Amino acid sequence: MVIGLVEACPAGEVGWSRAARAQRAFMVPFLFVGEDFKVTQHWKLFPVANPDRFRMWIEAREGPQAPWQLLYRPHDPAHTWLADALEYRRMRGAWNPGTRNVRGSYTSFVTWVARVTFARAPRWSELRVRMEVLDIHPRAADDPTGATGRFVWEEQRSRAAQAASP
Repeated sequence: MVIGLVEACPAGEVGWSRAARAQRAFMVPFLFVGEDFKVTQHWKLFPVANPDRFRMWIEAREGPQAPWQLLYRPHDPAHTWLADALEYRRMRGAWNPGTRNVRGSYTSFVTWVARVTFARAPRWSELRVRMEVLDIHPRAADDPTGATGRFVWEEQRSRAAQAASP
């Protein structure tokens, strides 16, 4: 049991060089156990979890010169446009970024949001969907959300272009 606990210690993964060296030295006489019996404690609970965090913004405006107005942002009670649909677990898979990029369905998702928005709200003529890069620091007192104001994967749609496409 002690051998399993020592082997499972994440010391090598987090950069504790002295602890990692001690762990390797301790495990040398017992390496045959894992190799011979194909037993190991090295596994990760979320092996493909994205180290980068993003928050989607859906914004609309009335014309090319008008300012953008925020319609939806997750966990923002003041901006809940289409929240019931967007936060449904199966829908979230269409827009929530994967391990290093947006999903292949992201472009189609943006088109869908634009069509629904233009159909339900005639005042909007342009729609923009983008992802805000978040820097999450658990002890940050100034802004625990990690908001950075940096955006990636921005896509825009216009009512005119949507009307012209099939």
